[in-house]
Amino acid sequence: MADTTLNVTASSSPGEGLMLAVEGYLDQDGGMALARETRAVQEPAQRRVRIDLGEVCLFNCSGARQLITLLDDLDRLGWDVELVGVRPALQRLLDICS
Repeated sequence: MADTTLNVTASSSPGEGLMLAVEGYLDQDGGMALARETRAVQEPAQRRVRIDLGEVCLFNCSGARQLITLLDDLDRLGWDVELVGVRPALQRLLDICS
């Protein structure tokens, strides 16, 4: 794989909350980039985030661990998190760790 970067595109809308579209390789650096992007959002009126992982082409254990840590942190802070587009291999790992 030539490109091992992860791109996160953030958008928000009233009533829908924050939307993060994730694309690329979810490794440790990519997971930290996703966490930074999530935490950079100004305090929203409602704590909702939808993370679209449909364009994540590959992940490793470090990236999955970063994602799980982020999800745990958001849960602890009272955010409503929805994951969409999760590929089966990553979903199995998330199911095991939750």
